Amino acid sequence: MSRVLSVSPDTIYRWARSGVIPALKISNRWRFIVTEVLESVRQKAEPHPDPWHQSPRTAATRQGWERRWARGRTP
Repeated sequence: MSRVLSVSPDTIYRWARSGVIPALKISNRWRFIVTEVLESVRQKAEPHPDPWHQSPRTAATRQGWERRWARGRTP
């Protein structure tokens, strides 16, 4: 699964334990259905329906960069 998603095995186990990706632990081994995992990742990666949506933190960061740029400082 880590090769399919190009992340480390530790990341896969952390995602599985926290429920980020669908997984089933049988005895001491994790089991994944690749198509379900890929669909889950694809749904979470889809952009927000509102293209102008920004989190408050992102908006504040962007405003800070714009102010610096307007004063003549390079980013």
